Amino acid sequence: MECEVGIVSDSSDRYLKSSHHEQVGWMDCDDAMCDANNRNKPSEVSELSGDGRVRIPGWPIKCPTRLLTVRIDTREQTPWVFDQTVRTTVATCRSGDYCLDIDPSLAGVERKSLSDFARCCGVDRERFFKQVANLKGSVEKPLIILEADYGMIEIGTGWRGRLTPEQVLGTLHVVQNIVPVMLCRSREEAARACHRHLRLALTARYKNCREFVRILQ
Repeated sequence: MECEVGIVSDSSDRYLKSSHHEQVGWMDCDDAMCDANNRNKPSEVSELSGDGRVRIPGWPIKCPTRLLTVRIDTREQTPWVFDQTVRTTVATCRSGDYCLDIDPSLAGVERKSLSDFARCCGVDRERFFKQVANLKGSVEKPLIILEADYGMIEIGTGWRGRLTPEQVLGTLHVVQNIVPVMLCRSREEAARACHRHLRLALTARYKNCREFVRILQ
């Protein structure tokens, strides 16, 4: 039977179990290439599927959905509610509030409500920019999701204090030059954006590793 993930059956378990160790992930392409070199057998040569795409034993053409589990940081007090089809788990994230459970260093998301972000523009500015730098340095694909849009910021009623909308927008512009920032009008929209960001990062990595295996065969 063709295993659903990994390269061959005996290595897929190792890849899945390594998801709990942030230093080594199942998607390590060096491991993939090493395993591919060790299994250069005629019976395992890639074949073309009906639509012309290459079949690789142990590597489905599409990234298996079972690999996508969203890790919610234990410190997240009001986590987003994801669609019922999305698997989630609660554990410590290396950086940010949400990440891929199988590889926390691949993609991470920091959640900010408008009131939180406004506070980060004022009294918590120094701490916030350290947080942004940590997010950028800890994951390959960082993202900050702000639960607001430009209109809500320009109105200036989503936070307390003397900060003006221009000050908040100015800080937002600075942050956008460091890491990507996505604005979402609602928590529901933000949850979908978070899931999409993690899913696309995982899919891209899976395709890259699968391509390495195909080339080495």
